[in-house]
Amino acid sequence: MFNHSHLLTSTRSEPGALSTNRVGDPPRSPWFPVLMTLLISATSSAQTTPPTYWKDVRPILRKSCTVCHNPRQLIEKEVSGGIALDTYEKTLKHLKRGKSTDSPLYTFLINPDTEKRMPLGANPLDTASIAMVKAWIDAGAPEGIRPEETPVPPRTAVRTRKMDVTFPATMANLTLNIGPLSPVVAVAFHPEKRLLAAGSYGRVTLWNLKTGEPERVITSVLGAVNDLRFSPDGKTLAVAGGQPSAKGDLRLVDAATGELRHVLPGHDDVVAAVAWRFDGKQLASASYDRTVRTWDASGKRLNTFTHHSDFALTVGYSPDGKTLYTGSKDRSVRVLDANTGASKFTYSDRDDDVLTLAVHPDGKAVVASGLTPTLSWWDVTNSSKLRGIGGHRGAVYEVAFDRKGTTLISAGEDGTLKLWNGSTGVLVRSIPVGSLVYSAAISADGQLAAAGSFDGVVRVYETAGGKHLATLIAPPTGWLTQTPDGQVVGSAELLKDAKFSLAGKPLDVTKVVSGEAVRRSLSAIK
Repeated sequence: MFNHSHLLTSTRSEPGALSTNRVGDPPRSPWFPVLMTLLISATSSAQTTPPTYWKDVRPILRKSCTVCHNPRQLIEKEVSGGIALDTYEKTLKHLKRGKSTDSPLYTFLINPDTEKRMPLGANPLDTASIAMVKAWIDAGAPEGIRPEETPVPPRTAVRTRKMDVTFPATMANLTLNIGPLSPVVAVAFHPEKRLLAAGSYGRVTLWNLKTGEPERVITSVLGAVNDLRFSPDGKTLAVAGGQPSAKGDLRLVDAATGELRHVLPGHDDVVAAVAWRFDGKQLASASYDRTVRTWDASGKRLNTFTHHSDFALTVGYSPDGKTLYTGSKDRSVRVLDANTGASKFTYSDRDDDVLTLAVHPDGKAVVASGLTPTLSWWDVTNSSKLRGIGGHRGAVYEVAFDRKGTTLISAGEDGTLKLWNGSTGVLVRSIPVGSLVYSAAISADGQLAAAGSFDGVVRVYETAGGKHLATLIAPPTGWLTQTPDGQVVGSAELLKDAKFSLAGKPLDVTKVVSGEAVRRSLSAIK
């Protein structure tokens, strides 16, 4: 608010001047009308100054758009649509100056179709931001004044170096200059084929477990990959992840071709877990935004449940599809009606975050664990606690049953996979992995187990004796599979720089590269 006190004068008029003050009016200078006219004119001018790119529009784009629409994502058309909005010049390509209604930059913001509206997979922009973009385009999309950049003093160029990573084996140690690798936080077996999906930051690798080679690599994902689940028929792969405090990402991908089928929009933060209903017609997701959402297989959102007071971290369906089990950072497991979200029961025996849960295939029990490593078994029929079983020395990041419920697998911070009797909970076998285990999966027939680890690789074991069958390595470029005795098969770009040694002495690469040896190791289990 302006202070006009400096405009007030005494009650006396200057000689020859006509005083227009009324009794009781504050005294005014004869210049007061002129000054007020100038003030109103200046205020009106400020209000009608059109928005500019640098002052008004760029902050909106950087907050909500350029996470996908930037040069790094241009090659991934499913993510960016081949559009970059990180500079003024690039942004102009997607609008018609003076006419917002003909400009994709604006029309995509107001599209009523959630499959096409931007930002894709997130809530629509607020009304003020949309109005600002519209006003900017209609005003001719002025650039405005580019902010001055703080000069950066010249410095000696720093050469980035990768780390050597060594994979020991009985007959030949392997060293690759590929580190550090992103942790493998999600693994999933195909329900019918010898196919294993493994997810790390920005990519999903589908490994053929008959040949030890990747069938394909999927990079049309946004940020971290936190969970992977094949649909019951194996035709669709659900990929859950996103960027913390920015955007959740949930996608349905064709498992045979790797093509993106649907983006499921709505989560405001990272999607931590996803689960399919038994018939493959519905799936559920749990997110850091504290919600659990259900969707049909075409990607249409069905329901949003808000029962948790903190991050929703895990979710699972009952075998009949009527009940949802959800676990949270709020230390509880909620039992919900899958259609209405009505709360049936709450399991709350834990002192810390619930990170994972698994529903027994017979539908009679649920197992939950997390930062408190005890495995809590609950009787679904009467909601009583069956048992609490220790075994891991540290957090448990994942539990999963095989298809028949014969075996339960668990992944531990202590660097072990553990196999438990699926009925009694008795420990059957502990498999040392050698690195913190973030993710675990057991094949539908119960014969194979997979561990995704902090060190960025996937290890495959046979469950019957715990034998290590292969280590699967997939850095940002190339791939390589190693057997426990040191035989390898891999892409040319990795093999040409690979170093092999035994007892500190170099080995000839031709003596250890054997696709037949790798296939033989993996085919030990039919």
